[in-house]
Amino acid sequence: MRIQNRLESQDTKMKKIEGDKQLRSWWAAAAKLPPSRRTRVVSGARGLYARLHESGAHQWLLRFQFSGRARVLVLGRWPELSLVEARRIATAARVELDQGIDPAETRRRRIEEDAARRLERTNTVGSAAREWMAREFVGQRSATTSIRAVTRHIVEPLGMRPLNALTQAELREWLAERVAAAGPAAAQRALRYLRRLYRDAQAQRRVTYDPTLGLRPQDAGGPLRSRDRVLDDHELRQLFSAMHASERFARENMIAVELLLLTCARKMELLAAPSKEFDLATGLWEIPAERMKMGGGHVVPLTPRARKLIEELKILGGGSEMLFPTRRIPKGRRRASHMGNDTLNRALSDLIAEDRLAPFTVHDLRRTARTILAREGVNPMIAELCLGHTIKGVAGVYDRHDYLEKRREALEKLGEHIETLWRA
Repeated sequence: MRIQNRLESQDTKMKKIEGDKQLRSWWAAAAKLPPSRRTRVVSGARGLYARLHESGAHQWLLRFQFSGRARVLVLGRWPELSLVEARRIATAARVELDQGIDPAETRRRRIEEDAARRLERTNTVGSAAREWMAREFVGQRSATTSIRAVTRHIVEPLGMRPLNALTQAELREWLAERVAAAGPAAAQRALRYLRRLYRDAQAQRRVTYDPTLGLRPQDAGGPLRSRDRVLDDHELRQLFSAMHASERFARENMIAVELLLLTCARKMELLAAPSKEFDLATGLWEIPAERMKMGGGHVVPLTPRARKLIEELKILGGGSEMLFPTRRIPKGRRRASHMGNDTLNRALSDLIAEDRLAPFTVHDLRRTARTILAREGVNPMIAELCLGHTIKGVAGVYDRHDYLEKRREALEKLGEHIETLWRA
C-alpha cells in the first residue's frame, strides 16, 4: 500500500494529460526534456502514463502494484494505440487487478497466443514441404521425380493447410482422391512422403503430433499387385483401329501412344520433352539426366517412323518449345508448358470405355514394347538398355559401352512390327 500511495502522490504533482491536443503538445515538449522527465500521467485511467522513450518511441505505460511489488507494463505505442484505446486497456487491467489477476501475465499469455497463431498461419504443409525437399532430396539421382511427386500429390492439394490442423479424417479423404486421380501406387507413395515430411517436422519442432500415424495401405487403395498386363497383337490392332475411328481422340494423343511404343520411353519422359532434345538429322533423342527416373542421361535412337511423327508434332505445335505443348497456357505463365500428366490417361480411359477395349494403363505400353523386343529375338541386355535400364551387377560396373547401333537395330525391329499392326 505504501508503494501504491507513493505512486499516486507523485501523480498528483504532475499536470495530467486530458486530451489529444494536450498529448500532441506534450510529445513535442518532451523531446527537449532530460530522459528522467519524459513521463507524464494521463487522466481517465489510474496509473496510465505517456512516455517518450530514448529511442524516440511514444509509449503508453501502466504503473501498478501486484503482490507487494511495483510493476510497469508497456501497453503499446502511440499513434498506433490511441489515447482512447490506451485508457480502455488500462481500465481493463485495473479490473483484473481487483480480481487478483496480474495484467502483465495476461498480456504475456496473449502475446504468446498471438505469436502461436501467426506461426500456425505460416507453418503450413506447403512451407514445411519446400524446406524438407530442399534438405531431403539434394544430390539424389531421382530428386526431380520425387520433387514433382511431392508437389503434385502433397503441396498442391494440402499446401495451404496448417501442419498442426490436419486430421486423419482429412487425410483419408485426401488419399481417396489420390487413388481416384493417380491410382493406389501413387497414393501410397504420397503417403510415404507425407510420413517422412511429418517426421522431419517433428524433428524441427514444427508439429505437436503426427496425423499419419494409424493410416494404413488400405486407406490408399489396398495392397499393390505386381502388374503383368501386356497387349497382344490383336489388342494393339483393336487399339489402333479405335484411335483412328474416334472423333474425340486427338491426333497428338494418337502420336503419343505410337511414340511410347516406338521409343520404349516412360510417359512423362516423352510428354514433358522439349523439342530441342530431338535431333532429326542424326535420328537421336537425348534425354538429360534430370529428366530420367534413375538419374542418368539416356540416348534413344529414332526409327524413320518416329522421326516422321516428331516432324508432324512440331508442325502441330506451331513452333512451341515443347514437343507436346498444353492446349491451354495457365494464367500468368508466359512460356508454353507440356501436356499434363493425366491428359493421355483420361483420353485412353474414355477410349477404352467407348470401344469396350480390355482395360490397360499407359505404362502397360512400355511393358508391351519390351515383350515385343523379346519376341523379335533381341538380346535381353540390349532390350533393357532400350528401356533406359542399367546393366546389373559387375557387368554394369565395367561395361560402359552404350550399344547405340545395337539398340537402333532393336528399335527398328520393334518399329517394323508396330508399323505392320498399324497397316492391318
